[in-house]
Amino acid sequence: MRLPELATIKSSVTTINAFEGINDNVYIPEGYFKDMKNMTSDYYPALANRKMRDVYSMRDDGLSAINGAIEINGSLYVVEKTKLYKDGKAVSGITLTNDKKKLYGYGAYLVIMPDEKMYNTQDGKVTNMSFTYKIKQKTASDTLPALYLSDKDGNPYAVMPISQNPITGDEKVKAFKSGVASEIPSFCNKDNVKPLWITKSVVINFTEKYNENLGLISISDDKLVIKYYDASYSMWSSPNLYVTWWYKADTEATAKEITDSIKDGDFISLKVEDSSGKDMESAGYPTHTYNLWKYFSQYAKVEKVLTNGSQIGIVFSNTGLDYLNYYTKQYRNSIVKGNAKKSASSTDPSGDETEPAITSMPKLMKADFPWNGRFSYLTIKKDMPDMDYITISTNRIWGCSNAKHEIYACKQGDPTSWRTYAGIANDAYAVTIGSDGDFTGACTYKGMPFFFKENLIICMYGTKPSNYQVSEIYYPGIEKGSSDSLALVNGYVYFKSKKGVVRFDGSSTQTISDELGLKEFNNAVGGAGEEKYYIAMQENGVNHLFVYDTRKQMWHKEDDEKPRRFFRYKQSLFGIMPTDQIVRYEGMNIITNNLPDSFRNKEIEETSQMGEFTIHNRGIDWYAETGPIESGSTNAKHIQRLGIRYELSERAWLKVSVKYDNEEKWIKAYEHEGKKSEGPVNIAFRPRRCEKFRLRFEGEGDCKILSIQRTVNEGSEGNGHI
Repeated sequence: MRLPELATIKSSVTTINAFEGINDNVYIPEGYFKDMKNMTSDYYPALANRKMRDVYSMRDDGLSAINGAIEINGSLYVVEKTKLYKDGKAVSGITLTNDKKKLYGYGAYLVIMPDEKMYNTQDGKVTNMSFTYKIKQKTASDTLPALYLSDKDGNPYAVMPISQNPITGDEKVKAFKSGVASEIPSFCNKDNVKPLWITKSVVINFTEKYNENLGLISISDDKLVIKYYDASYSMWSSPNLYVTWWYKADTEATAKEITDSIKDGDFISLKVEDSSGKDMESAGYPTHTYNLWKYFSQYAKVEKVLTNGSQIGIVFSNTGLDYLNYYTKQYRNSIVKGNAKKSASSTDPSGDETEPAITSMPKLMKADFPWNGRFSYLTIKKDMPDMDYITISTNRIWGCSNAKHEIYACKQGDPTSWRTYAGIANDAYAVTIGSDGDFTGACTYKGMPFFFKENLIICMYGTKPSNYQVSEIYYPGIEKGSSDSLALVNGYVYFKSKKGVVRFDGSSTQTISDELGLKEFNNAVGGAGEEKYYIAMQENGVNHLFVYDTRKQMWHKEDDEKPRRFFRYKQSLFGIMPTDQIVRYEGMNIITNNLPDSFRNKEIEETSQMGEFTIHNRGIDWYAETGPIESGSTNAKHIQRLGIRYELSERAWLKVSVKYDNEEKWIKAYEHEGKKSEGPVNIAFRPRRCEKFRLRFEGEGDCKILSIQRTVNEGSEGNGHI
């Protein structure tokens, strides 16, 4: 009797031996994982947990707070509360505010923001990048600070009184200089006073006979003018006039503080203010007085800084300022016109003619500070622009301002000078950006400064202010609130945009975070490993730390910690935690001896000692969950066998759970604790019938999943049983 021939049951064997990382999408390819914790690509193609991190905690006394850290020229600088530490040792001569810092390396300098200080890492000198000093009127008799007309060296012009007429020799001029010695600043030599006479004929005659210099002050078109006569060319010329600000400080130390903070070429302001810092108002002042002091509130160029004891002088260029016109109006009641006769001479034969002359005028051409009850403060200020984001490029500090929609660059080689516009290559620079939106970050890449908005990237091309060009690249920029996500890894810039995590090559961006799914992340902080990009983000206020392997191009999720900021030291990556701990994320443990004493405790150890016993810690906890695993066929099927190959370190443990079809519960299928020198382990078990399933691996300690193999028996095209 012949029996009917039965159809053989088709079976297939599928082996997964390369695990690619996380993929949180609707369709999850085999080898990827929908969710995970504390996993890494270090042992690819195996699935493995990350290495243990070193954690450095401060002393538990509430007296310390870590505000920033950076490596410059091989040394580690840490800001702990108000102190700066270099390789674990406190730096003397610098005190900072107790708040979070942005630290930048600028050649040999450490730039500390928002304190606006520079620390020279070679000689230890501290420089204030900005300076503010406020002077208050003490008594009604205060006459300083004051302005006076001078030459470029601060030497004052002084009008000789008519009572000394006629001048018959230079002895009268010398006597005049000696007479005004007590009225001039102590940083000036009386022999350098610039005497002025009041009639042309006398000045011409005096210049011909004597070597002592003498100038002419007269009135022309109801305005004062100063001229000097050149006998060689028989012509008159006007000198370059300067205005010097003169102040006697309370102490020599205060005077030194001011003069150390201001140097030749700086642009500073002298603002008349009230106690709240409000600028002087035009009401209550004559127009010419208001205009004069308002001019100095708008940043004037310093030509020279002078000092002697507690007296200081700051010489300003006279560009845009008609000081003589101000003086004419201010002292119109004490400047009296008169007529004087000039004598005939070889250079000016027309004699016996009357000419305008000044018969009464103050000796020194001063403008005292306009004390006015309410506006009784004078603030000296040399400042940096208010900048939201900063970067360093081509020996300049660059920054951008959301309030003014501007980009700035300091004078080349001088981060204390931001308003130097002399028309030369090392000038400071400023430009207004017309595109919409706020700036969201800045960085330097390929030697050029880049500024980011959410939907725009701005590149500054050029080598000097005369050829700087603003180039706008219309690709996604940094998402607002994620400026600290910027990191340079393997020649590319990575950051968080509104569309996800992107890679920027200097001309375009490419989204690399599709594997993270459709979840919305924000408030990102990024760090650069050797080949990995670390980014901590928030999803609905919950922290997640993801790691992108730039060479293998795969994502892994580590834990739910979010550092305030990452920093690199030598070849290692560290993070500053909200708890003021320092955590090593990647690299060697090379930081221990370079931290302040308060940070030298390692919180996590591989082993701990209890009496005579050494307790071996299992290690970190971890898990990885696959997406639905199917055979790829629409026929009915069931899993005949499931095999897993893995390695487990001593005392580590592994648990394997399964979730069938659309069920919600995980069912434990296997559990194992590692033994010494156990080697690779193969396990197999028969799951129940299902069309799809998910696996969850979890444990503590070091584990490597080497492969997953499944044998599937396939049935008919229907949904019935085999």
